Amino acid sequence: MNSPTTSTSTGGIINNNTPDNSIPAPKTVVLAKKECPYCDNSYTTFQSARNHIYQKHGKEVERRTKSDQGNAVHVYNKTNIEKYNKARIKILVKFACMSCTNVMNTKSELASHVDSIHIVNNPSVQELPTDGHWIMQREDISLKFHHYRSLCIQNSRTTTFTIEDHFNELLSMSGILVLQKRYDYQSLPINIFPPTLLQAMRSNVISKYRRDTFNLQISSRLKTIIQQYIDEEMEETRAKIELLTLSEEATEDERGVINAIVALLSYIYDCDMKPLSEAHLAASYIHPFVHGFLSSKMPAKVAHCSNIVVDENHDSNNRPDYKVDIYGQGYQYQYTNAYGEIKPHADMSPTLLVNDFYRLAIFCKDAIDRFNLNEVLAFQVVGNCITFFAMSLSFHHFYTFTELVRMSLPTKKPDLLNLIGHLDNLIFISSVHKIYCLPSNQNLSALKCATLSRSYLENVKGKMAPRKRQCSLTLDH
Repeated sequence: MNSPTTSTSTGGIINNNTPDNSIPAPKTVVLAKKECPYCDNSYTTFQSARNHIYQKHGKEVERRTKSDQGNAVHVYNKTNIEKYNKARIKILVKFACMSCTNVMNTKSELASHVDSIHIVNNPSVQELPTDGHWIMQREDISLKFHHYRSLCIQNSRTTTFTIEDHFNELLSMSGILVLQKRYDYQSLPINIFPPTLLQAMRSNVISKYRRDTFNLQISSRLKTIIQQYIDEEMEETRAKIELLTLSEEATEDERGVINAIVALLSYIYDCDMKPLSEAHLAASYIHPFVHGFLSSKMPAKVAHCSNIVVDENHDSNNRPDYKVDIYGQGYQYQYTNAYGEIKPHADMSPTLLVNDFYRLAIFCKDAIDRFNLNEVLAFQVVGNCITFFAMSLSFHHFYTFTELVRMSLPTKKPDLLNLIGHLDNLIFISSVHKIYCLPSNQNLSALKCATLSRSYLENVKGKMAPRKRQCSLTLDH
């Protein structure tokens, strides 16, 4: 919204000509200063301005929209001053807004404009309702998490959090608690969440899911076909035909797993592969496999690499590596209910890997909040290790991000048999996605809470130095 004093746009030369029969007035140009609205600090980029305002003045200001990002500011600097003075063009000096294309006559006007329009409030701890709590083993889990989240938000004002050492604290500030299979890291305060309680909480979450087992006859025949293919007793084309024929006898979830294996065969070679790039890993292994058992035609579930801007999130700097989009009535996009992050090597810095994990959790939370979903599926790939998680919102201001299954994907022919030991896990993941990652019949608005501001996290990332030390998160075998 434009202020009455800010009708001028930057970058244009104003021709102040009077009528044709009078003496023309000199042209003018607006040059915009890039200065902090609250102090004398100057900056070169709008991002650095937002970071400065957050760090020094405790305020988060909005990003420029995608449409505004391409509008360059005619900057007040020595080069432009000399250029327009030489051309005898009058210079009007104004102050550029870092969140939109408006310019202001004075810094006080800029400060008022930013405060009234562009300030984003940081999440605070809402009062916890007295009913609808998660009670387990005579423990009020909801109250425990509310207390922990309050402590984290309070500590964040005096403690510098890092992404690899404080991912639990950072996620809790957005209402998210991580439940890992390995529960004895003690990265959560044991007086609030002792390891045995975390183990019981994860078991409680997983127990609500339906778990089917792969048909023994079909799995036996599947193993035989793969073994014959590995031993070169069966050519690739024949192996695919045999597997697809077998899938006709299988259930829907079993068929999806068989289709995933068929899709992998085209990319599996009997050789020692050189180190895979992220693009190679995603395109030749992750996509064929995940597409095979998470996609479908009716309803239309489209699993794909998302190396373009996320459709439901207009921030071009914040997109996942993979997602599954759901299309509904009228053949139109409805929602996204699965996200993936991919890194090609297990020896990468834990800092970068934990950052991917944090992003996954936030993608899932945002999807639940925006699309009113019961659950959202996520997976993180590190090398050939893939770990699946599920995000759910079942209690007030309390999202759980639960580790479901971890397994290795084959990247060479002899490793294909390793999939046989994970058939039950694969149909489990397929059923979680199909049955639970759907829009809720209830309105979840009363349960959700605000997400930690991006400005705060960008400040954390600004201090991020990739490290090799271990962190309290299992991301590979």
